[in-house]
Amino acid sequence: MSVGEAGRGDRGREHRVAPVLAVVLAVLLVVALLWPDGWVLNRAVVRVYVFFLERGMPQRVTPEVYAALLNIAVFVPFGWIGVTLLRWPPVRVATALAAASAAVELVQALPAVGRDPSLLDVACNALGAVVGVVAASVVGRRRHGGNGAADDQSGVDQPGDERGDVGGDHLGG
Repeated sequence: MSVGEAGRGDRGREHRVAPVLAVVLAVLLVVALLWPDGWVLNRAVVRVYVFFLERGMPQRVTPEVYAALLNIAVFVPFGWIGVTLLRWPPVRVATALAAASAAVELVQALPAVGRDPSLLDVACNALGAVVGVVAASVVGRRRHGGNGAADDQSGVDQPGDERGDVGGDHLGG
């Protein structure tokens, strides 16, 4: 088996695992965000607040700050997965995740769910998606040697290519 074939085998496995991973993470997120009793999630955020407070974090860093950071952090992996594993265009990933966040908040507003929807949550989720998309795009560029198509110089004459051919064919020699 050649190196190219081995690489394709890994990539094929990655393409099969990526959608499964995305679905599992999405289900876990939906369960966490739509669970009718938001008290459990609120208690977890307060525990994080107390943990850091006891270790010297200033009191001005409130549980609301931790909740906002959590809302950002929870969408970063989805932005990353969308760009690196699912290979969707970055704008499409960020837009889809922002729309998904807005949909979750709309569902939370339903009386049957009984949660408090928040535009701040949507903004933080969208920011997390953008952070994930940007991080994945930057790492992808570095991994593939720069800035993608701008680095692909195949078929383009390089300035140094003609040094040995001073005068070229047009001088008759």
